[in-house]
Amino acid sequence: MGFRAIERKYLRLMASLNASRRDVFFKIEIPRALPTLFAGFRIAAPLAVVGAVVGEFLGASRGLGFLIRISRDCSIRR
Repeated sequence: MGFRAIERKYLRLMASLNASRRDVFFKIEIPRALPTLFAGFRIAAPLAVVGAVVGEFLGASRGLGFLIRISRDCSIRR
């Protein structure tokens, strides 16, 4: 989405300056796409951690999810 949202006026400006495709990518596309990229990281990072813990919780023999499951089983038996 970040690359698609680049305004055409910037691309036309670079074309009028005879910029190479590499110049357009590094000087226009990447800087204009960074906010969207970082917003995606901000959402994906916690979800990746939650997914890893849930995966370990359901089917692992070690890790944080496994330790949560073992501690829950121990507290139920008391």
